[in-house]
Amino acid sequence: MALQLTLVTLLWAVGVSALVVLAQIWRRGQLARRPALSLMALGAALYAFGYAVELMGTTVAWVFATFHVQHLAIAASPTLLLWLAADYGTGGWRRARWWRWLSVGVSVATVVLVYTNPLHDLFHANPRMVTTGPFPLLAFDRGPAYWAFQAYAAAAVLTANAVFVRAWFRRSARPGQAATLLFASLVPWIGNLVNQSGVVPYAFDVMPFTLVVTSFFLYRGVVRQGLSDLAPIARDLVFDRMGDAAVVLDPEGRVIDQNQAAVRLLGRLADAAGPTPGVLLRDRYPELAEAATATDADANAAAAADAEVVGSLRDTIRDEPPEVEFGERTYSVRWVELRGARRRPRGRVLVLRDITRYVQMEALLRSLATTDEVTAVPNRRHFLDLAARGLAHARRHRRPVALIMFDIDRFKDVNDTHGHQVGDAVLRRVAAATVSALRSSDVVGRVGGEEFAVFLPETEAAPATRVAERLRVAIAATVVDTRGRSVRVTASVGVASATGDGLPDLDTLIGWADHAQYAAKARGGDAVVTAAPVHLGEA
Repeated sequence: MALQLTLVTLLWAVGVSALVVLAQIWRRGQLARRPALSLMALGAALYAFGYAVELMGTTVAWVFATFHVQHLAIAASPTLLLWLAADYGTGGWRRARWWRWLSVGVSVATVVLVYTNPLHDLFHANPRMVTTGPFPLLAFDRGPAYWAFQAYAAAAVLTANAVFVRAWFRRSARPGQAATLLFASLVPWIGNLVNQSGVVPYAFDVMPFTLVVTSFFLYRGVVRQGLSDLAPIARDLVFDRMGDAAVVLDPEGRVIDQNQAAVRLLGRLADAAGPTPGVLLRDRYPELAEAATATDADANAAAAADAEVVGSLRDTIRDEPPEVEFGERTYSVRWVELRGARRRPRGRVLVLRDITRYVQMEALLRSLATTDEVTAVPNRRHFLDLAARGLAHARRHRRPVALIMFDIDRFKDVNDTHGHQVGDAVLRRVAAATVSALRSSDVVGRVGGEEFAVFLPETEAAPATRVAERLRVAIAATVVDTRGRSVRVTASVGVASATGDGLPDLDTLIGWADHAQYAAKARGGDAVVTAAPVHLGEA
């Protein structure tokens, strides 16, 4: 009697434990998201309570009445485990409907056969009470429906085993999570082996205990370890195979998961030994943390702005995410917030997209738009823009500026005599000679066919004239060899400068330098003419 009371008490405790698991699933808002897991916990409770009541009975009718409750859980458990495994499996089978209907049909048919067993004895045959033990227990012969259900249950559990083994070996989820789910799917085998081996005396059924253990570990793997936050189907088919590097962080910034692209780029940051989060991202990659801070600052600014401004700013954030560089590659940084029940923060996902090609294309397009394709110096539009900025800076700070215009003498003769390829070679040599004779702060551009301009910040008339003379000499020394002949060119150079409150606009300054250049060409070329100070004074 004491043993019977102990076992009944223990089974009630097991049932209550299963209900506690169900309550935790409900508390975490997982009932709707994980109905198979919820039903498994409920089934474990029904099985334990039903078996406890069975042990209290002394007649076949009493025991068969409890079977009606127990077999609701027994018949459903393999199907529920199979459905749960399908959430983490890959391949077309998990999306097919036929096996789902078939599994439900098997479970329903099993319940119907148990309830109608007195009419056919296909499930339990020759039931009888055995009183040789410390308390009465039911014994029966196993019918064909019983063995058919056992075969189905074994197939379902084997399928779940295979799914979780594959997940564990492939690391399609965090290894600790996959190992937990794998162990949970193996527990039913342990219980069945114990039952079939006869280790437990008096044919006592240990399956209620194994079922609640399975429910607990499934709960831990699915809810506590966060697998439900990132569905493994999506993870295996999208997350782990996506070309962008993705890193999942908890609210404290510790890495809890990463896909293969992130492992290749950043190394393994998540803890490979189990569910314990890995390193803090800001400790390993502070530049990514800075990018996150910049993104958060933009988001906060957007939240404080008016609705119209918010939309504009958010569009800017989406269109122009922060960028970081790793080696010779450039990556855009995007953050996705993860929120659970009641919008509580659960962490964030860092997505790094390789935009090296786009950055290179952007640089190429910018170069094509701003650079002269023959000489590789700024084209007319870009030069005028740079010169206007420099002149505006000089005007604000009342600093001197100078501008040089020069034109290659008799360049048309070069093209007519030697061809445009030689003419282009001359332009390139002249541009190179000009750049080498200037400071890094000076700006040179090709503003016409054979005409160049140089903007000189922080330069008065006398130094500008010396620079112009240096350019004239460098150009005169330029030699282009073609077909055994040497082509030499000269340039007519005009200089204009201004300082103080008398700074003109850019067009006026160019006009002065251009007028001086015409004067140099009128002298026969290969000359430098500086606009007279009186002209500047009159401006």
